[in-house]
Amino acid sequence: WSGSARLRGGDISESLALIQHLLNRPVIPETWKADGRFSLDAKFGGHLPWNASALAKNLLEARLSFDNAHVQVNPQAPPIQLLGGITYQDSRLALADLSVHAGKEIVRLTGHIWPFLNPPRLDVTATGQHLDLASLNSYWQKDPMLLQGLADADLAAKGPFTNPEVHLSAKAAQ
Repeated sequence: WSGSARLRGGDISESLALIQHLLNRPVIPETWKADGRFSLDAKFGGHLPWNASALAKNLLEARLSFDNAHVQVNPQAPPIQLLGGITYQDSRLALADLSVHAGKEIVRLTGHIWPFLNPPRLDVTATGQHLDLASLNSYWQKDPMLLQGLADADLAAKGPFTNPEVHLSAKAAQ
């Protein structure tokens, strides 16, 4: 069998709640809040009989695009805006044209996420040019960093989604 689905104007917070209910585990950290809209195009295929619990095996490819999407990672910080989209193929999410706007700062995301592993895993790099580091301090929930100045920075996260190994490299912006 094969099929496709298209969703326009989906509600992010309601969809995350539904996915969390179906998976019986958090999709994003429990302290985060997400809202806004999204569009989704997906292609499915497999062998009969269809089994809803085997969604990862039946999802062949997908594209998720964000529309006025915001994530609140820390109540003391402004929400983060997501622009662009994510593609899914071969059981992994690819971040190719996704950018994150945190106040005036823009960070581009690249890499992969494996959402159907237990626990979900990631290998993602965030890259920003001429970032005002002081404006990013409020986004750290634990052990806030006291950063200041302008920098070109790369933040790499690899490992389990809820507890990845994180590396930060930065150099003073020219």
